[in-house]
Amino acid sequence: MNNHNLSNNNHSYNDLEYVDNNHFYNDLKIQNNQLTEEIKAKDLLFSILSHDLMSPISGIVSLTNYVCHEDTNFKTDDYKECFKDINISSKQVYELLSNMIEWSKMKKNEKNLNFELLDINEIVNSNIDLLKINLKQKEITIEIKIENNIQINADKHSIDSIIRNLLSNAIKFSNAHSKIIISAFEDFEDQNFVTICIQDFGVGMSDEYAESVMNRDSTQSKEGTSKEKGLGIGLRLCKELVNRNRGKIWAESIFGIGSSFYISFKKAII
Repeated sequence: MNNHNLSNNNHSYNDLEYVDNNHFYNDLKIQNNQLTEEIKAKDLLFSILSHDLMSPISGIVSLTNYVCHEDTNFKTDDYKECFKDINISSKQVYELLSNMIEWSKMKKNEKNLNFELLDINEIVNSNIDLLKINLKQKEITIEIKIENNIQINADKHSIDSIIRNLLSNAIKFSNAHSKIIISAFEDFEDQNFVTICIQDFGVGMSDEYAESVMNRDSTQSKEGTSKEKGLGIGLRLCKELVNRNRGKIWAESIFGIGSSFYISFKKAII
């Protein structure tokens, strides 16, 4: 009898030990995955700092050195052209740093989302105003095709950032004197969702490049039609913000013709 009890006790102890070991290895696996993600995030930040950030800063340094050189005999138009280039480089730095800060906060879970009713027309027009200078420099016109009173349920700060980044990319890869079409409509497959499309008529992408760009871990950057430097983190930030707002993002493109980026979010019930 005692031997039987002892055997049962040993069996129970072994079961508990197995469960504890299982929990330990599961916890270890979770911590290892978290550490791997943190290392990837750190490597990404260093990559952006060494590539995307270095280029516009180098441009600013070169231009200011040129202007400040004692032997330079500048005319008024030369100064204007130089300061225009400095302004472009400065905006690239500002855009990159803004995206990096926002992305970093999101990774640390410091960014709380506030879901509310958002009017697509208002969101789109406010972000067009922010990018008016960029549009003017390349003489690009905007055509808006948004259904009246169409609203979504999402975080305003997130949607602003997504629209601004996608529109900025559309401008970057558009040819001068072309146009960009921004449309919003009820999703054809699910009328509970609203789809927003930003379509440009620029350089477009090959199927392979489009697939790599939409890959979750992609940070590829590419020069724009006026040699604007790519900001590799911008599209990655868009994808993560779309996911956090329970939406979808995808792209369609034809090389040499242009690209269309689509984002879809839950329709607001008015």
